[in-house]
Amino acid sequence: MTTLAQLVFGADRPDQILLSSGALPEGWLIRYEEALQTAIATSPPDLWHRSLAQAAHWVSVYLPIRLDAASQFGHPNPDTLETLRRLSRFTEMCLFDDLRRGLGQPVVAALSGGEGESNPEAQLVQLSLGQGNPANYTATGATLDQWRHSFVAAWSAVAVTLKSQDEWPKWPFMAAHFASFYWDLWFKQIIPLEQRSDCLFEELSFLPTPVQIMVETMLGHTSRSLDSSGLPMIGKASGKAYLSVRRLVESVLADTAQSAQHPADSASSTPCG
Repeated sequence: MTTLAQLVFGADRPDQILLSSGALPEGWLIRYEEALQTAIATSPPDLWHRSLAQAAHWVSVYLPIRLDAASQFGHPNPDTLETLRRLSRFTEMCLFDDLRRGLGQPVVAALSGGEGESNPEAQLVQLSLGQGNPANYTATGATLDQWRHSFVAAWSAVAVTLKSQDEWPKWPFMAAHFASFYWDLWFKQIIPLEQRSDCLFEELSFLPTPVQIMVETMLGHTSRSLDSSGLPMIGKASGKAYLSVRRLVESVLADTAQSAQHPADSASSTPCG
């Protein structure tokens, strides 16, 4: 069985065909979904292999950028837009559902801010996926510049660990993934985050409302045209683009050379959710 890393980074990778034809290779979508389910199902409780994390990250946020480039080369394909929307949603929900099923007390404490600030992994989770997210941060009287300073400090410590290991802690990786694109969208465009009582995705029900809304916003607009940074054009420019942490985060998450050389996935499958 072809592994997830082989499908995304190996000989079967889809981006060259996507750029040349505006479509994914035939059968690639189903093989990817099966491989992602397999990799998640066989992962340790608190860890994802580097190749799993980077492959999911790349498919969810970089394949739409490749399609946008293909359309500029004269290969617009509305059917592929819908396919990539499905891919992004499927990938994100598989990851979040796996996190939800491993939701223990230490993570709950980190999400709520109850974990000590001396723990960079917990602080990263709290600042991106927890109550310390950017949308909530200023309610405490702090500034978004202070949020960025705290995030960068925590990420700098976590990044050292990720660079040196093949098994990545799930929650800090997801916090970085989220900050790099979801909060990047909120920093660069005006995205309203009104309070709401419903949740479109059960997999997100344990997360703060602003986090849930950002997921729904991003996944609901994956077929939109992209701006120069690869984000869907949803709202007007906000003037907060300087707060972006993407360059720092992607220097690790998008450095896929090791995942491409040393794919490590297992071979049994179970559905997400």
